Amino acid sequence: MDGKPLPQALVRFLPQDGVVNRPSTGVTEIDGTYRLLYSAREEGAVVGPAKIEISTGDPEQPMYPETVPAKYNAETTLSREVEAGSNVFDFELESK
Repeated sequence: MDGKPLPQALVRFLPQDGVVNRPSTGVTEIDGTYRLLYSAREEGAVVGPAKIEISTGDPEQPMYPETVPAKYNAETTLSREVEAGSNVFDFELESK
């Protein structure tokens, strides 16, 4: 965020293909990299368009406030097209 890695952020890819598919999730490392898991044993994400949510807070835990603007999570404007095979998606987030 603001040109620096955002460690310990939850990254969610929500499939937008019209079929009920589970989201893929990952947590960013200290350098900002992340790896998505579709299930406990499967890496990756559903192929096709996906809405992306990135957050650091937990709405049920006031001691963990959200530091990422709503435009990247609850009101996300982020999306990507997931293709078969390996994908790399970097996100340039701004705190304001």
